Amino acid sequence: MDKYEKRMCKIALIPVIFSIFALTGGAGSLQSEGLPMKNIEYGEHTRQKMDISLPEIADEQHKVPIVLCIHGGSWTNGDKTNFDYIIEKVHKINSAYVSVNYRLLGDSVTHKEMLDDIYSAVAFLKKNGDKYHLKTDKMFVIGSSAGGHLALLYSYTKESPIKVAFLSSRTGPADFLDPDQQAMNGVNRREMLNKLTGTNVTLAQATDPNFIFPQEWYDASPIYQVNSASPPTILAYGMQDELVSYSNATRMDAKLTEKGVTHKLITFPNSGHSLSNDPDRNNEYWQVVYQYFNEYMLK
Repeated sequence: MDKYEKRMCKIALIPVIFSIFALTGGAGSLQSEGLPMKNIEYGEHTRQKMDISLPEIADEQHKVPIVLCIHGGSWTNGDKTNFDYIIEKVHKINSAYVSVNYRLLGDSVTHKEMLDDIYSAVAFLKKNGDKYHLKTDKMFVIGSSAGGHLALLYSYTKESPIKVAFLSSRTGPADFLDPDQQAMNGVNRREMLNKLTGTNVTLAQATDPNFIFPQEWYDASPIYQVNSASPPTILAYGMQDELVSYSNATRMDAKLTEKGVTHKLITFPNSGHSLSNDPDRNNEYWQVVYQYFNEYMLK
């Protein structure tokens, strides 16, 4: 190879070297153009993955708080990308958007295994905080629908590797024993709850006011896990919801009040499960989130 060829080889390598530099965190950046880092594995199962999106301020000298997002989907479907619509809102408060997948309902997966997955994801974040420019002393947890249920249950029952500073449930089931909820549940939903709790409650039993539910139903219901040490909680529920009874919201509100837990219930009077018909209430909801963030994450 003559001198000219050697020189051309060196020039050709420059873009390759630059690309490797960018991918390995050169210039303090782990991502390009605000796009999430996709499918980061926190376990061996194909569902044990997360996405992370960092605000521009994040680098080795500026670690940012974590907003942990738990998707819905009736515990049987859904994906971590379902929460991508809040990335901009999370970046607005200079925080990292972290959205996790978890194992879905099946013969060997109940709510316990789902909570274990969330715990494993949080433990991964705790261990790799420096790598991803994350503050790992505390976090904000938010979930929607089934994810709201898991957000409540995780925050109220788990010794989290990263402290839950506050949380929010958007239409998450909170009380599986609620008579109004039982009246809404059909055969399919009852079977789903049996799988979720590892039990075999019949429809006749579930609608019998004298029936004593198995302990597993209590254990899987966030309302029965609330105590005076539970973290501050923001609830968002629709009065027209045909999947989660609004009485779940009022019962949860009463329980949090009884236990002296700081909380806020935001009612969406015209909305169903998607909370999509009350834009003014949605704006109020995010203002409360920002207020709680300033109070419990930044102090």
